[in-house]
Amino acid sequence: MNLSKRAFILALATGLVAQDAVAAKPTIFDFYEYVQRRKAASDAPHEEPWISAMVRAVDRARRRIRITHVPAPSAGMPAMTMTLDVAEDLDVSVRRAGEAVDIRVDMRDGRLVVADIRTRR
Repeated sequence: MNLSKRAFILALATGLVAQDAVAAKPTIFDFYEYVQRRKAASDAPHEEPWISAMVRAVDRARRRIRITHVPAPSAGMPAMTMTLDVAEDLDVSVRRAGEAVDIRVDMRDGRLVVADIRTRR
C-alpha cells in the first residue's frame, strides 16, 4: 500500500471516530425532541420549558442571537453556546450582550428559533 492510500485510510478512520464522538453529544435538537415526546405523552396542555441563558451577541439585522445556556439535566443537555434565529414577533433590539435571560425554543419552518425571551429575574 502506498503512502497516499495509507493517509486516506487513516483520515477516513479518524473522521469516523470523530463522527461517533460528536454524535454522542446531545444537541439542542435532542432537547427539543425530548420536550415534544413529553408533550405527546401528556394530555394536559404543556408549554416549552424556560432555559436559563446568557446573551453573548445579538445580530439585529439577521434577527439572530448567540447565547450560552445552562445544562438541562432532565433532557440530558450539557451547557453549550449556540446561535439561534429569533421569532418575528419578538423585539430583538432590546437585547444586549451580557444580559441574563430565560428563553423558550420552538421548531418553526424546520428551524429551531427563540420563541420567547425574558430578562431573568
